[in-house]
Amino acid sequence: MLRIIVLGGALLLAACSSSGGSGDGQEDERQRCSAASECRVPTPLCDGGFCVACTDTAHCTADRPFCIDGACRGGECSDGADCSAERPLCNAGICAACAANDHCEGDEVCRADGSCGACTDHWQCGDGLACVEGACGAPPKLPGLLVVLDKSKSMDICASGVPGEGRCDSDGDGNLDETGASRWEVIRSVLAGPASSVGIADFGLVVTNMGGDDPACGDASVEVAAGSSAEAFAEAWTRPALAQPTPGGTPVAAALEVANRELAGSSETRVVLITDGQPNCNIDHPMPCICANESGCPEVGGGLAAAGTEGHFVDGRFCLDQDASVAAVEALRAASFRTAVVAVGLHGDSLGTLGAMAAAGGLASAAADGVHYVGSPDALIEAIERILYAD
Repeated sequence: MLRIIVLGGALLLAACSSSGGSGDGQEDERQRCSAASECRVPTPLCDGGFCVACTDTAHCTADRPFCIDGACRGGECSDGADCSAERPLCNAGICAACAANDHCEGDEVCRADGSCGACTDHWQCGDGLACVEGACGAPPKLPGLLVVLDKSKSMDICASGVPGEGRCDSDGDGNLDETGASRWEVIRSVLAGPASSVGIADFGLVVTNMGGDDPACGDASVEVAAGSSAEAFAEAWTRPALAQPTPGGTPVAAALEVANRELAGSSETRVVLITDGQPNCNIDHPMPCICANESGCPEVGGGLAAAGTEGHFVDGRFCLDQDASVAAVEALRAASFRTAVVAVGLHGDSLGTLGAMAAAGGLASAAADGVHYVGSPDALIEAIERILYAD
């Protein structure tokens, strides 16, 4: 598929390609070896420095007769000798007319079924190209991108299963106690990178919790003006203020209002809210309200209410700020700026607020509630890709 690769804050269009091993661009997890004595069933053979199940069809069974990339697989062939003149290539066990675009004539591309023909999707085209009306060519001009970023302290929580060299908070107690990538580092790895720029022309960045009179719910700040270059976007990530999350809540509504003011007079721009929790920090929120703090909310008269429960709390900053947050998204939509909601490190929205914002924003994902749930750099890149290419 056509991918967006991050280079210095620029989102670069590129066609996916396998890079050895598992073929999905991830680090090869197969067991390495120098001799078969180091290997065990079900991969007892050593080939090319890796333990494999087979090196020849003789190692395979009748139901999985072909040895392909060190594994016994079903299919039509193990090499071109098993195929016909019309489809002479053996590609992953399937006889095909082509395995790459170079095998096709003219403007035709090699399609997933191994046939040559007109392109139907971006991934069929080469680096930096897109499928436009059945032919590969220059990609369409992408809309601008304005990121509204939640910088609350919960972004220190570990991004489960994502390796990293830093420290992260394994249980959300505020202590960095485990080696690995935090939610914040997942975001930084995508939005910051080596200096280079192609792709999207216009960038902007609004960040929550950037200081102000209330340390618990810091002000939102325009760190990169809307319509800025990729280089300006990349430079922002070198600033100490964006090095790590800040203790405090999640003042999403206020940040979206700042984004709306910043976008006044701008051309087409997609707003991407990246968060990892429920919006709160509205000190004027009426009572009773729903507790939005994962660690609980202090009640008037004493006691601590659990997240998601209703109560009278010491002030409105602890309240789930759904109405104001959805209204801020609706105001952006009324100004012709659609908003997508990206949730990092979450697997669902039990309170429904993120889903309500996603529905109002007009850039919903395929998830039931429309939120783009991500847990890794690749997943975040793919979410941004879908948002930018959405009709």
